[in-house]
Amino acid sequence: MKVMKLQAAAAGMVLAKDVITENGQMLLAKGATLSNAVINSLIHKGLTSIYVIESDAASQKEYSEEELAAVKEECRQTLLKRFYRPPATGMMQALFDAILEEMVVRKTS
Repeated sequence: MKVMKLQAAAAGMVLAKDVITENGQMLLAKGATLSNAVINSLIHKGLTSIYVIESDAASQKEYSEEELAAVKEECRQTLLKRFYRPPATGMMQALFDAILEEMVVRKTS
């Protein structure tokens, strides 16, 4: 399993986890194969990253759910230290979340 930026996703990739909005609505189920139309739709909905099944598992480390959670928490703590104060508004929280996802993608890629 690999977390990746949605902009870098390609048609034919297979989801390793369900795609769920912040409101809890499931958009795509684990195992779904991405198409260009689906990728564009997810981008339009504001999603920034997804989990996909790696086609070349030997080239990169595979992360368990626990390892990914630990990486995300480590990145969250680092990011909190860089913010003047914790995000208080919806816009600041959205910015924080986007930066956090980017940090996780870079750390696990």
